[in-house]
Amino acid sequence: MYQRKSFNFSSFLVILFLMPACSIPDPYGDLTVLVLDNQGNRIEEATVTLYTSEEDYNQEVNPLLESLLTDDNGETSYFNLTNTSVYVDVSKDSLNNAEGVRQAELTITSNGFNNEIIVVVQDSRSGILADADGREWRWGRVLANNEDITNTIDECSLDDRYRFFKGGKFEFDEGGSNCDGSAPTVDVGTWRFNQQQTLLILSNSDSTRVNRLNVIAIRRGLFRVVSGETVPIDGQETFLQIDVTFFQTAEE
Repeated sequence: MYQRKSFNFSSFLVILFLMPACSIPDPYGDLTVLVLDNQGNRIEEATVTLYTSEEDYNQEVNPLLESLLTDDNGETSYFNLTNTSVYVDVSKDSLNNAEGVRQAELTITSNGFNNEIIVVVQDSRSGILADADGREWRWGRVLANNEDITNTIDECSLDDRYRFFKGGKFEFDEGGSNCDGSAPTVDVGTWRFNQQQTLLILSNSDSTRVNRLNVIAIRRGLFRVVSGETVPIDGQETFLQIDVTFFQTAEE
């Protein structure tokens, strides 16, 4: 026959008081992140990650806490934060906040404070062109005044690689061979788009050389730019419109 066991309430109280208390920092603040797209739609299951420095944000290392996913309302929350400033990285598929809100200033108080920010994500050109590890691109097709000259480009140029890093770092890698016969090198500089994202601006490390390239198209795996330059041909200065399509190299 089943016998009901008695509940020792005194023992329960002893266990309860011996349990470690959940400590709340002082001061502290909470942060609620609402993720929207360009049309104002709430984005669910977007990944939200916080970083304490811009360097960590750009390299996507040392997150402040574990990444969270937004709920059905496009929201997620972090609690008991002691930082007064964080960098917020949001992504879902091809959507990201590379051109949107990236840094949040937080209010923290002894009684806690509920901070709220709205992050708009889009299929941004920066997010397509670059990533934390350095998205790598190679020559594809080259046109000069609308004539395809790809087959005339030397192999020592076709093996060049162009790497774009999140945060604006740029690397030009001469690949396995250098056209002048010297050892291949890697040059480092910076990149950025203009406000309209129609112009890609590349600068070397000391900004003594700046290239401005008109962006014709950019999508996953491909970007196309156009520039103009005057070159000597048969003893005459001739203007050439150079139209280059780059392809993303295969990711390992």
